[in-house]
Amino acid sequence: MIAHVRRIHVSALAVAAVLAGCHSSERSGACVPIGAATRVVVHVSLPRGTEILSDRIVTDPERIRELTGFANARREASRPQLYTMPAPQMTAAFYDKADFLGSIGTGPNFFFVSCPNWNGVRRATDAEVRDFERLIGDAN
Repeated sequence: MIAHVRRIHVSALAVAAVLAGCHSSERSGACVPIGAATRVVVHVSLPRGTEILSDRIVTDPERIRELTGFANARREASRPQLYTMPAPQMTAAFYDKADFLGSIGTGPNFFFVSCPNWNGVRRATDAEVRDFERLIGDAN
């Protein structure tokens, strides 16, 4: 009987260890793809005490298509449980008329992804950040 109880106890510990290993300090998810956006609002956050720039609004269909393609390719993100998500320095927010569809923003090595039912962060390579900066830098 004691040997049987020990086997059950060891089995229970093994199952608990496996389940604990599967538990992550982050939850993953993805925004739905951005569909027909009619405008993109580009916002650049500047350090305190510097010149204030106004948001730029993009309405050119080709530029919206490029930005939408970029954002849709990076919809998957994780929401950290143990720390606060970083704030993006540059953001492109997508709208269909007045309806918010989603946004993507960047910092030094991350993207912040947001949509009506999800938000999270994901790693970004230097090349991805430069590509995003080029896309929103050309937005006039």
